[in-house]
Amino acid sequence: MAEGGASQQISLPYELPGEVIDKILDHLHGDTVTLKTCTLVCRAWIPTCRYHLFTAISCHPAVPGEGITELLEWALASPDVVPYVEWLYVSVEPPPLGEEQGPTFDVAVEDLVPTFASFPNIQSIVLMGISMSSRTPLAEHYVPPTIVPPLDMLFIVFCSTTGGAFYPMYRLLSLFSEIGNLNIIDPHGWMGSWDPSMALPHLISPLQSRLHIHGFQFESSFSNSIAQAVLHLFHTMPRDQWELKTLTFCIPSAMNGPFLELIEDCKHSLTYAYISVLVDASSDLENISFGMYCITWPSPLSETD
Repeated sequence: MAEGGASQQISLPYELPGEVIDKILDHLHGDTVTLKTCTLVCRAWIPTCRYHLFTAISCHPAVPGEGITELLEWALASPDVVPYVEWLYVSVEPPPLGEEQGPTFDVAVEDLVPTFASFPNIQSIVLMGISMSSRTPLAEHYVPPTIVPPLDMLFIVFCSTTGGAFYPMYRLLSLFSEIGNLNIIDPHGWMGSWDPSMALPHLISPLQSRLHIHGFQFESSFSNSIAQAVLHLFHTMPRDQWELKTLTFCIPSAMNGPFLELIEDCKHSLTYAYISVLVDASSDLENISFGMYCITWPSPLSETD
Protein backbone atom coordinates (compact mmCIF):
# COMPACT_ATOMS: atom_id res chain seq x y z
CA MET A 1 0.00 0.00 0.00
CA ALA A 2 1.37 3.36 -0.96
CA GLU A 3 2.82 5.55 1.76
CA GLY A 4 0.21 7.70 3.24
CA GLY A 5 -2.55 5.49 1.96
CA ALA A 6 -3.27 3.97 5.37
CA SER A 7 -5.96 5.68 7.32
CA GLN A 8 -4.50 7.75 10.11
CA GLN A 9 -5.99 7.53 13.59
CA ILE A 10 -7.06 10.89 14.93
CA SER A 11 -6.00 11.35 18.57
CA LEU A 12 -8.37 13.34 20.72
CA PRO A 13 -7.01 15.74 23.29
CA TYR A 14 -6.70 14.24 26.76
CA GLU A 15 -9.80 14.73 28.86
CA LEU A 16 -9.66 14.97 32.64
CA PRO A 17 -12.24 13.03 34.65
CA GLY A 18 -15.27 15.07 35.61
CA GLU A 19 -14.53 14.92 39.34
CA VAL A 20 -11.06 16.38 38.71
CA ILE A 21 -12.52 19.24 36.67
CA ASP A 22 -15.00 19.90 39.49
CA LYS A 23 -12.12 20.15 41.95
CA ILE A 24 -10.38 22.66 39.70
CA LEU A 25 -13.54 24.72 39.36
CA ASP A 26 -14.00 24.60 43.14
CA HIS A 27 -10.77 26.59 43.48
CA LEU A 28 -12.44 29.41 41.54
CA HIS A 29 -15.02 29.95 44.27
CA GLY A 30 -15.40 33.70 44.69
CA ASP A 31 -13.89 34.52 41.27
CA THR A 32 -17.16 35.54 39.66
CA VAL A 33 -15.69 36.73 36.36
CA THR A 34 -13.79 33.50 35.72
CA LEU A 35 -16.72 31.31 36.74
CA LYS A 36 -19.02 33.14 34.32
CA THR A 37 -16.44 32.63 31.56
CA CYS A 38 -16.20 28.92 32.35
CA THR A 39 -19.94 28.49 31.81
CA LEU A 40 -19.34 29.49 28.17
CA VAL A 41 -16.48 27.02 27.64
CA CYS A 42 -18.13 23.67 28.29
CA ARG A 43 -21.71 22.67 28.96
CA ALA A 44 -20.60 20.04 31.46
CA TRP A 45 -18.99 22.74 33.61
CA ILE A 46 -22.19 24.74 34.03
CA PRO A 47 -23.65 22.97 37.12
CA THR A 48 -20.46 23.37 39.16
CA CYS A 49 -20.02 26.98 38.07
CA ARG A 50 -23.64 27.80 38.87
CA TYR A 51 -23.26 26.25 42.30
CA HIS A 52 -20.41 28.62 43.15
CA LEU A 53 -22.08 31.61 41.52
CA PHE A 54 -25.51 31.23 43.09
CA THR A 55 -25.23 29.16 46.29
CA ALA A 56 -25.36 32.45 48.22
CA ILE A 57 -27.16 35.54 46.95
CA SER A 58 -27.77 38.95 48.51
CA CYS A 59 -30.66 41.38 48.46
CA HIS A 60 -30.16 45.02 49.50
CA PRO A 61 -33.60 46.64 49.97
CA ALA A 62 -32.14 50.12 50.52
CA VAL A 63 -30.29 50.05 47.17
CA PRO A 64 -32.40 50.96 44.11
CA GLY A 65 -32.79 47.95 41.84
CA GLU A 66 -31.59 45.44 44.44
CA GLY A 67 -34.70 45.16 46.61
CA ILE A 68 -37.20 42.44 47.47
CA THR A 69 -39.30 43.04 44.36
CA GLU A 70 -36.31 42.79 42.03
CA LEU A 71 -35.12 39.61 43.75
CA LEU A 72 -38.50 37.96 43.25
CA GLU A 73 -38.58 39.01 39.60
CA TRP A 74 -35.10 37.54 39.11
CA ALA A 75 -36.14 34.27 40.76
CA LEU A 76 -39.22 33.92 38.57
CA ALA A 77 -37.17 34.64 35.44
CA SER A 78 -34.33 32.23 36.35
CA PRO A 79 -35.86 28.77 36.95
CA ASP A 80 -32.63 27.00 35.93
CA VAL A 81 -30.59 28.92 38.51
CA VAL A 82 -32.94 29.17 41.50
CA PRO A 83 -32.40 25.54 42.66
CA TYR A 84 -28.73 26.34 43.35
CA VAL A 85 -29.54 29.03 45.95
CA GLU A 86 -28.94 27.79 49.51
CA TRP A 87 -28.09 31.03 51.36
CA LEU A 88 -30.11 34.24 51.13
CA TYR A 89 -29.02 37.54 52.67
CA VAL A 90 -31.49 40.41 53.05
CA SER A 91 -29.36 43.19 54.45
CA VAL A 92 -29.26 46.92 55.03
CA GLU A 93 -26.24 48.66 56.53
CA PRO A 94 -27.17 49.06 60.22
CA PRO A 95 -26.79 52.40 62.03
CA PRO A 96 -23.37 53.15 63.54
CA LEU A 97 -22.63 51.84 67.01
CA GLY A 98 -23.75 54.24 69.71
CA GLU A 99 -26.87 55.47 67.95
CA GLU A 100 -30.04 54.95 69.96
CA GLN A 101 -32.31 54.65 66.94
CA GLY A 102 -32.22 51.27 65.27
CA PRO A 103 -32.75 50.37 61.61
CA THR A 104 -35.52 52.33 59.90
CA PHE A 105 -35.74 50.75 56.44
CA ASP A 106 -39.05 48.93 56.57
CA VAL A 107 -39.53 45.39 55.23
CA ALA A 108 -42.97 43.81 55.62
CA VAL A 109 -43.34 40.13 56.43
CA GLU A 110 -45.97 39.85 53.71
CA ASP A 111 -43.40 40.88 51.08
CA LEU A 112 -40.94 38.23 52.19
CA VAL A 113 -43.32 35.28 51.79
CA PRO A 114 -43.27 34.91 47.96
CA THR A 115 -39.55 35.65 47.85
CA PHE A 116 -38.57 32.99 50.39
CA ALA A 117 -40.95 30.45 48.87
CA SER A 118 -39.48 30.91 45.39
CA PHE A 119 -36.22 29.20 46.44
CA PRO A 120 -37.05 25.49 46.88
CA ASN A 121 -33.60 24.49 48.20
CA ILE A 122 -33.01 27.42 50.54
CA GLN A 123 -31.19 26.30 53.68
CA SER A 124 -30.20 29.50 55.48
CA ILE A 125 -31.63 33.02 55.61
CA VAL A 126 -29.90 36.06 57.10
CA LEU A 127 -31.93 39.20 57.89
CA MET A 128 -29.65 42.10 58.83
CA GLY A 129 -30.22 45.77 59.58
CA ILE A 130 -33.88 45.94 58.58
CA SER A 131 -36.99 47.16 60.41
CA MET A 132 -39.53 44.33 60.40
CA SER A 133 -43.21 45.17 60.08
CA SER A 134 -46.52 43.55 59.21
CA ARG A 135 -49.30 45.08 57.12
CA THR A 136 -51.84 42.76 58.74
CA PRO A 137 -53.52 44.62 61.62
CA LEU A 138 -52.53 43.46 65.07
CA ALA A 139 -56.09 42.40 65.90
CA GLU A 140 -56.30 40.03 62.90
CA HIS A 141 -55.03 36.52 62.38
CA TYR A 142 -52.13 36.25 59.96
CA VAL A 143 -51.93 33.02 57.99
CA PRO A 144 -49.17 33.05 55.34
CA PRO A 145 -50.30 31.86 51.90
CA THR A 146 -47.19 29.72 51.49
CA ILE A 147 -44.94 27.92 53.95
CA VAL A 148 -41.18 28.13 53.41
CA PRO A 149 -39.29 24.80 53.20
CA PRO A 150 -37.47 23.73 56.39
CA LEU A 151 -34.42 25.86 57.15
CA ASP A 152 -31.08 24.87 58.64
CA MET A 153 -30.54 28.38 60.03
CA LEU A 154 -32.40 31.67 60.39
CA PHE A 155 -30.34 34.68 61.50
CA ILE A 156 -32.02 37.90 62.68
CA VAL A 157 -29.15 40.32 63.24
CA PHE A 158 -29.15 44.04 64.18
CA CYS A 159 -32.83 44.32 63.24
CA SER A 160 -35.64 46.39 64.73
CA THR A 161 -39.41 46.21 64.67
CA THR A 162 -41.80 48.96 63.62
CA GLY A 163 -43.17 50.62 66.71
CA GLY A 164 -40.87 48.60 68.93
CA ALA A 165 -43.39 45.73 69.19
CA PHE A 166 -42.23 42.13 68.86
CA TYR A 167 -45.31 40.77 67.09
CA PRO A 168 -43.88 41.17 63.53
CA MET A 169 -41.24 38.63 64.57
CA TYR A 170 -43.94 36.16 65.58
CA ARG A 171 -45.42 36.58 62.13
CA LEU A 172 -42.03 36.13 60.53
CA LEU A 173 -41.61 32.81 62.35
CA SER A 174 -45.03 31.70 61.14
CA LEU A 175 -43.60 31.48 57.60
CA PHE A 176 -41.55 28.39 58.47
CA SER A 177 -42.39 24.80 59.31
CA GLU A 178 -38.98 23.93 60.74
CA ILE A 179 -35.84 25.84 61.76
CA GLY A 180 -32.71 23.93 62.68
CA ASN A 181 -31.12 26.89 64.47
CA LEU A 182 -32.85 30.19 65.25
CA ASN A 183 -30.33 32.96 65.95
CA ILE A 184 -31.44 36.39 67.24
CA ILE A 185 -28.63 38.90 67.83
CA ASP A 186 -29.88 42.22 69.26
CA PRO A 187 -26.97 43.73 71.23
CA HIS A 188 -28.37 47.29 71.29
CA GLY A 189 -32.01 46.59 72.08
CA TRP A 190 -33.13 47.83 68.66
CA MET A 191 -35.72 45.09 68.37
CA GLY A 192 -37.83 46.97 70.90
CA SER A 193 -39.55 45.97 74.06
CA TRP A 194 -41.97 43.19 74.84
CA ASP A 195 -44.95 43.65 77.11
CA PRO A 196 -46.79 40.56 78.40
CA SER A 197 -50.02 42.34 77.47
CA MET A 198 -48.93 41.91 73.84
CA ALA A 199 -49.03 38.12 74.23
CA LEU A 200 -52.31 37.86 72.36
CA PRO A 201 -53.36 34.25 71.64
CA HIS A 202 -53.99 34.86 67.94
CA LEU A 203 -50.37 35.96 67.46
CA ILE A 204 -49.14 32.53 68.50
CA SER A 205 -51.91 30.18 67.36
CA PRO A 206 -50.94 30.05 63.65
CA LEU A 207 -47.50 28.78 64.72
CA GLN A 208 -48.66 25.97 66.94
CA SER A 209 -49.55 23.49 64.23
CA ARG A 210 -46.25 23.51 62.36
CA LEU A 211 -43.21 25.34 63.73
CA HIS A 212 -40.40 23.07 64.95
CA ILE A 213 -37.15 24.53 66.31
CA HIS A 214 -34.10 22.44 67.28
CA GLY A 215 -31.53 25.04 68.30
CA PHE A 216 -31.83 28.55 69.69
CA GLN A 217 -29.30 31.35 70.18
CA PHE A 218 -30.04 34.79 71.61
CA GLU A 219 -27.55 37.58 72.31
CA SER A 220 -28.22 40.99 73.85
CA SER A 221 -26.24 43.20 76.21
CA PHE A 222 -29.08 45.71 76.52
CA SER A 223 -32.36 44.09 77.51
CA ASN A 224 -33.98 40.77 78.36
CA SER A 225 -37.34 41.78 76.93
CA ILE A 226 -36.96 40.03 73.58
CA ALA A 227 -35.60 36.94 75.31
CA GLN A 228 -38.77 36.96 77.40
CA ALA A 229 -40.86 37.22 74.21
CA VAL A 230 -39.13 34.18 72.73
CA LEU A 231 -39.44 32.26 75.98
CA HIS A 232 -43.15 33.10 75.99
CA LEU A 233 -43.37 31.65 72.48
CA PHE A 234 -41.56 28.51 73.62
CA HIS A 235 -43.85 27.98 76.59
CA THR A 236 -46.91 28.44 74.35
CA MET A 237 -45.85 25.84 71.80
CA PRO A 238 -46.33 22.07 72.19
CA ARG A 239 -43.18 20.67 73.80
CA ASP A 240 -42.46 18.13 71.06
CA GLN A 241 -42.08 20.97 68.53
CA TRP A 242 -39.26 22.68 70.42
CA GLU A 243 -37.05 19.74 71.32
CA LEU A 244 -33.99 21.94 71.64
CA LYS A 245 -30.66 20.22 71.10
CA THR A 246 -28.55 23.37 71.47
CA LEU A 247 -29.20 26.51 73.52
CA THR A 248 -27.10 29.68 73.73
CA PHE A 249 -28.14 32.74 75.72
CA CYS A 250 -25.94 35.83 76.22
CA ILE A 251 -28.02 38.32 78.21
CA PRO A 252 -27.75 41.13 80.80
CA SER A 253 -29.22 39.19 83.73
CA ALA A 254 -30.10 35.66 84.60
CA MET A 255 -33.94 35.69 84.44
CA ASN A 256 -33.93 32.66 86.70
CA GLY A 257 -37.60 31.70 86.54
CA PRO A 258 -38.02 31.57 82.74
CA PHE A 259 -34.57 30.04 82.24
CA LEU A 260 -35.05 27.32 84.82
CA GLU A 261 -38.35 26.38 83.21
CA LEU A 262 -36.81 26.36 79.74
CA ILE A 263 -33.88 24.21 80.80
CA GLU A 264 -36.08 21.84 82.74
CA ASP A 265 -38.39 21.37 79.75
CA CYS A 266 -35.45 20.72 77.40
CA LYS A 267 -33.31 18.49 79.63
CA HIS A 268 -34.36 15.35 77.77
CA SER A 269 -33.20 16.71 74.41
CA LEU A 270 -30.36 19.21 75.08
CA THR A 271 -26.85 18.13 74.16
CA TYR A 272 -25.20 21.54 74.59
CA ALA A 273 -26.09 24.73 76.45
CA TYR A 274 -24.07 27.92 76.84
CA ILE A 275 -25.50 30.62 79.09
CA SER A 276 -23.56 33.82 79.66
CA VAL A 277 -24.83 36.70 81.78
CA LEU A 278 -23.33 40.16 82.24
CA VAL A 279 -23.94 40.11 85.98
CA ASP A 280 -23.21 37.39 88.50
CA ALA A 281 -25.41 34.36 88.10
CA SER A 282 -27.62 33.53 91.03
CA SER A 283 -27.37 30.42 93.13
CA ASP A 284 -30.31 28.87 91.29
CA LEU A 285 -28.33 28.80 88.05
CA GLU A 286 -25.14 27.76 89.82
CA ASN A 287 -26.79 24.69 91.26
CA ILE A 288 -28.14 23.33 87.98
CA SER A 289 -26.70 19.97 86.98
CA PHE A 290 -26.24 19.90 83.22
CA GLY A 291 -24.78 16.47 82.59
CA MET A 292 -23.39 16.40 79.03
CA TYR A 293 -23.93 20.07 78.27
CA CYS A 294 -22.40 23.09 79.97
CA ILE A 295 -23.14 26.48 81.46
CA THR A 296 -20.71 29.41 81.61
CA TRP A 297 -20.98 32.66 83.52
CA PRO A 298 -20.35 35.53 83.83
CA SER A 299 -19.64 36.64 80.29
CA PRO A 300 -16.10 37.86 79.44
CA LEU A 301 -17.86 41.02 78.27
CA SER A 302 -18.47 41.95 81.90
CA GLU A 303 -14.77 42.64 82.33
CA THR A 304 -14.74 45.33 79.68
CA ASP A 305 -18.23 46.88 80.02
